[in-house]
Amino acid sequence: MNDLRKTHNFHIMAIVEPRVSGVKADRIVEQLNFDSSCRVEAQGMSGGIWVLWNNSKVHVKILNSSRHFIHGIVDEGRNEKWLFTWYMQIQMQFEKQCLKSCKMVRLPWMVIGDFNEILMADEKMGGAAVDNQRCYRFARWVQECQLIDLGSKGPKFTWRGGCRNGYGRVYERLDRCFGNDQWRNLFSNADVLVLPRYKSDHHPILVELKEVGTRISNSERPFRFEAAWIHHNEFAEFLKITGDITRSTLTKAITGRGNQFLYRLEDELSTEYGQIIQQEEIHWYQKSRCQWINHGDRNTSYFHTKTIIRRQQNKIKALKNESHVWIWEESRLKEMARDFFQKLFMNDTEEYQGTRRMEGQFPLIAPHDMEKLIIPVLDEEIKTAVFDMKPYKAPGPDGYQPVFYQSQWRVVGQSVCRYVKDIFEGKNEVAEINHSHLVLIPKIPTPEYLHQFRPIGLCNVVFKIVTKVIVERMKPLMPNLISEVQSSFVPGRHVTDNIIIAQEIIHSMRRLKGRRGVMAIKVDLEKAYDRLSWNFIRDTLIDARFPSDLIRLIMQCIETPTLSVLWNGSASQNFTPCRGIRQGDPLSPYIFVLCLERLSQIINKSVEDGRWKPFTVRRNGLKISHLCFADDMLLFAEASVDQMNKIQQCLDEFCAASGQRVSVAKTKIFFSKNVSSALAENISRNSGFMVTKDLGKYIGVPLLHQRITKQTYSYLLEKLQQKLTGWKAKNLSLAGRITLCKAVLSTIPLYSMQAAVIPKHTCKEIEKICRRFIWGQQDGRDKIHLVNWTRLCQPKEEGGLGIKKMKTMNKAFVMKLAWGITQKNNMWVRFLKEKYLKSNRRDDHPTATTRDSVLWKEICRVWHTVQQNTSWNLGNGKQILFWKDSWLANYGPLYRHIIGEIPVDTINYTVADMVDERGKWKWGDFAHLIPMPIVMGVAGHIPPTQDMVADTMIWDQSSNGRFKTKTAYSVQEERRLMDHDPIWKVIWQWKGLERIKCFLWTVAHNSIMTNEMRWRRRLTDNRCCNQCLNEVETVIHALRDCPKARKIWEVFVKVEDRDLFFSQSWYSWMISNMATRKRDASSLNWPLEFGIILWYIWKERCNNVFGSNQGNWYGTILAIKRMVLDHTNILVTGIGERSQRKEIQQVGWTYPENDWIKLNVDGCSKGNPGVAGAGGVLRDNMGSWIAGFTRNNGICSSVTAELWAVYIGLQLTWDRGYRKVILESDSRVVIGLMQGNTPQEILCIRYLRD
Repeated sequence: MNDLRKTHNFHIMAIVEPRVSGVKADRIVEQLNFDSSCRVEAQGMSGGIWVLWNNSKVHVKILNSSRHFIHGIVDEGRNEKWLFTWYMQIQMQFEKQCLKSCKMVRLPWMVIGDFNEILMADEKMGGAAVDNQRCYRFARWVQECQLIDLGSKGPKFTWRGGCRNGYGRVYERLDRCFGNDQWRNLFSNADVLVLPRYKSDHHPILVELKEVGTRISNSERPFRFEAAWIHHNEFAEFLKITGDITRSTLTKAITGRGNQFLYRLEDELSTEYGQIIQQEEIHWYQKSRCQWINHGDRNTSYFHTKTIIRRQQNKIKALKNESHVWIWEESRLKEMARDFFQKLFMNDTEEYQGTRRMEGQFPLIAPHDMEKLIIPVLDEEIKTAVFDMKPYKAPGPDGYQPVFYQSQWRVVGQSVCRYVKDIFEGKNEVAEINHSHLVLIPKIPTPEYLHQFRPIGLCNVVFKIVTKVIVERMKPLMPNLISEVQSSFVPGRHVTDNIIIAQEIIHSMRRLKGRRGVMAIKVDLEKAYDRLSWNFIRDTLIDARFPSDLIRLIMQCIETPTLSVLWNGSASQNFTPCRGIRQGDPLSPYIFVLCLERLSQIINKSVEDGRWKPFTVRRNGLKISHLCFADDMLLFAEASVDQMNKIQQCLDEFCAASGQRVSVAKTKIFFSKNVSSALAENISRNSGFMVTKDLGKYIGVPLLHQRITKQTYSYLLEKLQQKLTGWKAKNLSLAGRITLCKAVLSTIPLYSMQAAVIPKHTCKEIEKICRRFIWGQQDGRDKIHLVNWTRLCQPKEEGGLGIKKMKTMNKAFVMKLAWGITQKNNMWVRFLKEKYLKSNRRDDHPTATTRDSVLWKEICRVWHTVQQNTSWNLGNGKQILFWKDSWLANYGPLYRHIIGEIPVDTINYTVADMVDERGKWKWGDFAHLIPMPIVMGVAGHIPPTQDMVADTMIWDQSSNGRFKTKTAYSVQEERRLMDHDPIWKVIWQWKGLERIKCFLWTVAHNSIMTNEMRWRRRLTDNRCCNQCLNEVETVIHALRDCPKARKIWEVFVKVEDRDLFFSQSWYSWMISNMATRKRDASSLNWPLEFGIILWYIWKERCNNVFGSNQGNWYGTILAIKRMVLDHTNILVTGIGERSQRKEIQQVGWTYPENDWIKLNVDGCSKGNPGVAGAGGVLRDNMGSWIAGFTRNNGICSSVTAELWAVYIGLQLTWDRGYRKVILESDSRVVIGLMQGNTPQEILCIRYLRD
């Protein structure tokens, strides 16, 4: 211990479980040379906590202690005082004490010790299975205490068990350090280090409290453009003076650090920004103290704390070298990282080894498609590439983010376009802008080696513009060049496609019988992007028949970069790679997919030659030999040594040519149920691949090897708990918590739901975590939920927040899969049909047996719901049965509306059969059998003809016929179009702060915690107002009728309006004041003012009841006027996200040019659908009338009526011999449909296009 102290010079030390006590303990403490100490004596060989410190360096006061903890306060004399708690083995009684003391904590607080618990399953290795319930309980304790896990640098596991009965050791992370957000902000540079273990089974934990403000020197820190500069008054003028930024003028001016303007600009902005942030942080620390209202819509403290946490997580303090020795020195680590990645990007072989088996396998691309790759670059392409980037993406070495180019496009756009065009024309070299920083992203939570980091290249924006233009031109060709087994970076394919197939194959393997076994191999390619051979890339592009000029440009982008490692904020020396492509370059994924396609070609060739025996569901069925998502690869083959040899031959051939390497240690084999253990062991021994009973996750979703249990998707709960922690709830307003909750729900669980069925228990737990986060906790108990969860999950227009119910959302995604089975012919659809459907007839209704997969069972359950909301879109009428199918809007199958009896010979007639040779409806065959409204509905459709396109199915719940998960969710919730309470629309369209908007939402629900509401919830015995003492404190009383509230209202409401204002009912009062535009000439925006006054009145009441402030109504009035003025200025000047002005477009008739005529058409319906008509007029270039038309369309929708008008009008102009026609319609929907979007009423559009 003295050696540790000499090395690290710490002033406070704690020893847990010393295993000594009494005189022997006194002697040890004396030898450690500390001035003061506090001890909780050990009980025999267990327990005991010692805390020792030097009074000359720090002042420590012990506040409380017990058998399991010591609690005290530290005063260093420089910073704010802070609390600490050292303890051993968390106990239930300590949990309660800690939670009780949490309420009293008003200082920075650090908690450290041996918790004897883990937070997540990956914090344990070896031994018995992880008890997830214990993990959840520990995580909930951390959340309720509002603590932040400070993380650690060094070994991942802090405790090592012994070897017993020949079993392997158990490793766990039992020792850790927590802090609240105040402590994290106070010591923003603090590091937690796990030091090497010596004799003890626990590693020592060192907490380094560094001074705030330690920075990297300017010579090492890369230049970064500050987005705040954009808003400076002089910046635009400076940018114009500097000239052409793409020729390094601006870069030299800024990076040279000699420009006095930017010096002054940075100083001014830093000073101003620091003052604002300091004021806001003080405001938050004073006000966010577990009261009813969390102040501050900017959530500054949350973002500040979040930034500090991320910054500390990204720091790398220690790693092991190739000799497995820990390296702690910053300079050695930086040099080690540079050497590692320089070696990684160097070629292993001197000579490129190609393969003839991979030549000529790419399909031919039409010449006109290839020509699109090399046409001159347009300015619009370049601009689109710039504005498609996220504004604040990490900048490249030049320091500029996309927001610079997007905000200053009027100034720099022309220069950027000229520079990019010169690169495509060969006038400029890509190498000038082709330098990248490599940032290291951990692949695992606590990496120990450099190979456990993923190097992401930060490229310059101008370079990314070049590659994005190339990518946008390549995208249309990818579906033809890349086989179906690859589902990544190919337009029209989805990540879930391969997940579904992989799940179903594993399900079949679990139940496979017979002699022929199957094996699934999860292949791991080492550093797949970084090892890719440049010669192989060139060979692939040539083999795919890309134009030579494009190949030259692509290879310049790949072969000319210089790289440097960005290590803890400072850049290493540059080095030049000899192979590999950069993750972070928009072009890289598409190049990699093209190269990996050549492995697919080798495998497909082996399958065709009969050497590779793939997996098939049935004889002569679809053959699945492999699935790919970028480099995530699954191989399927017959389980035999010979097949494994064939597989390795294919892999070796590809690796020899491409420079790839298969990681033998990470590659796993899973065998079907009917494969013997001896055969499995033999295959594993010959291949070197490890046998497993669980392949784990594939593309982030677990492959199901057994029955679904609570543990199967427990990782979703772990991720949610990490995202929605207690400290975030404390530092976010209600509006912020709602926003974060919805953002997390829309990413973490919904991804897995797209290809899997999540258990009800897991869905309920997800919703429970979200509820607790939104409403918060206090003293270890949930706070009062002002609005119930069912109401929260309703749409905003119905009074909810639009949060999705997890189980219902899961069903909506399954409905999407069911819809896909009826519409698509993708590989996953063909696979499911072969496995479960006996035939491909469209009238087959799928059924499920007990042996089928969970996903297929759920598809069968929702199938009927999907069919009920699906109808046919009439094309040539050859597939639609006139009587049995649903093809008329809102009527369903026509046989349900029969007046008489359908003739037997016409019962199976198609719609095409009901049209005569002249292209007219056969009214005599059906008009007398159906009601007149349906007859008019038939009249609203153009009779189909043979040359029209095929019939298609459409989704009834969307306006354009496409399936939308949103509408499927509404179907599951049984929501239909209805009249909504207007108050919700008024509230969500209110223009003020989001936190006030959420307050107004709770007011509209009559859910704010007045005394009357608290009495109803049995929280108080007094229903009366605390200020006037003789009235029940209802919502309307608290916010309007109470004398103190009335005094404030009288300042803002004119005398002549007060009688009506104070006499209205609560609902009428809210609607009339929130919906009106102006109350008087002096008020520019009365609804905005009204909402702010409501919020301030409630805020003052809360301060009077729960705080020391007894109210200052004059100060409140000044605060209201100040906030109203600020918001009004924002709305007038257009600053801020909510101030989006509506674009008003003047519409008027103009004369067409000479030799042109103009056709104006219109259509309408009485109801939607309803009785409809169409008409139009044709005029020449002088405005003279040429012709006109009207038509009764029967019964159809308004869009169909508009389309009828277009159709008849164009037919009229064609018949009269006019070919130069300008068409005008007042329907934006119809114009959009004619420009290419697929509509529900697709018949007219297709006919017009033909």
